[in-house]
Amino acid sequence: MAISVYNLLMIKSKAIEILRTFDDVEFREFGKFVNSPYFNENSKLKETYAILRKYRPGFAQKSLTKENLYSKLFNGKKYNDSTMRKILSGLSKLASEYMIHSGLDRKNTFQKNLILLWGFDEKNLDNHFGKHLTSLDGVYKMIRNIEDDYFKCNFELEVARLNFALGRGKGGFEPENVLKNLTRCSTYIICYCLITTFKLNQDILVTGVSYDFDHKKTIAYEFIESLQPEGFLSKVREYAPEFYPVIAIYYNRFMIASGKDESGEYYRELKKLILSNIEHFSRFEKYNLMLFLENSCDEKILTGKDFRKELHHIHKEMLSKGLYTSEDKDYFPLIRFRKVIRNALSINEFSWTEKFMENYLEKLPVNYRREMYCYSKAMLQFKSGDFERALENISKVKFEVYSMKYDVWLVKLCTEFELGYFEQALYSIDSYKHLLKNDNTSPVRMKERFINFITYYLKILKLKTGEKMGSIDNEILKNEIEAAKVLWEKDWLLEKLKEHLSGNKLN
Repeated sequence: MAISVYNLLMIKSKAIEILRTFDDVEFREFGKFVNSPYFNENSKLKETYAILRKYRPGFAQKSLTKENLYSKLFNGKKYNDSTMRKILSGLSKLASEYMIHSGLDRKNTFQKNLILLWGFDEKNLDNHFGKHLTSLDGVYKMIRNIEDDYFKCNFELEVARLNFALGRGKGGFEPENVLKNLTRCSTYIICYCLITTFKLNQDILVTGVSYDFDHKKTIAYEFIESLQPEGFLSKVREYAPEFYPVIAIYYNRFMIASGKDESGEYYRELKKLILSNIEHFSRFEKYNLMLFLENSCDEKILTGKDFRKELHHIHKEMLSKGLYTSEDKDYFPLIRFRKVIRNALSINEFSWTEKFMENYLEKLPVNYRREMYCYSKAMLQFKSGDFERALENISKVKFEVYSMKYDVWLVKLCTEFELGYFEQALYSIDSYKHLLKNDNTSPVRMKERFINFITYYLKILKLKTGEKMGSIDNEILKNEIEAAKVLWEKDWLLEKLKEHLSGNKLN
């Protein structure tokens, strides 16, 4: 029985796995690579490429087996598995080499130019070295399109300049220039190190929130703390004033993320620095900077500060600048779309939310559009008091993404409560508890927030239905909810409790 390539080659051949990922252009370029004597002198690899070309794009035809491939390569000779494996291994290595070269061509122009600079230096082509370095300085030293690599690239250029001077014996004759080069080297590498560490600290903190992880017990945080960053920042202003706004942005974001911005001073400074300097940064880093502002607002809200209007303003800035995605061609992130809607509705921006949905729903991934449309309509209807239609729409939503899944459950339970569908709500809670028990993927903190919501939800539900609450009185319940730190829909729960205590019966 013939063994298909899907069952044999796909599993055991890296070559087929790699080639299957190439699009038409990449496969044609790889053909040129294979047929170039500079990269490949093995004629059998050229023949293998020509044969495999006929089986694109899936390489899954039943006739494509190691035996058949070997027969075509060696004119029907008896199959030799060792030889065939060597050929496929060679093709795999060649495909990997092609990916390296094409990647350098597309993504790392600087490294190619730096290698050329080193080549001029090694071959004592001083005039070529000087002209090429001057050209690179003109491109990379201008304070524009700044991101992490800006400082890293300029550090590499200064090292090349320094090595060239010392290698030509000019260090002893031009000590002032060498000192300038050394100072610039240290400035660039320090800036790169600071920015990267500030950003890593933020990423650790944001990622760790859902997992109850203490970001302060990390070497990244301890490194920044040991520098006494506020005092060090004044030295950056003194020795490298042109880079001060850049470093200050990442410093202020670090201070906010670390919970050291009780007065809001760091946020105000961060916002001012970002909005007045954003044009100096690369497209990707502009997105990151807007993310800094969004995350800062989220953190303020989590600590109990009312930053909802400020967050709405930041979202409008993101949209107006086209910076709601990391790349222009990317889809609108599902979680951000949900965040924009929830926050806008929390400050009663109903008409704005409707326009947002109309303008941006088509920018979501296709397979999420229907779900998000129903979710968004349900949220809008819930906030508008149209609970029947809200329940109808939210019941159509089936998200697997854990953050959205909990959102849907919360909206459904709140809507059932508002409609007085208490038996249905109890049935929903029983169903959700069962799903939670079998949920091994959601972060523990996420599950804890929802479980706490259910706990207080049931207590208020018992109050509404006249069921006895035992020894816990209403005031104690109110204080418990207010003090709870890991709890979803705290404001809604307090509102429902207040309505009950004031005798405002919903049913």
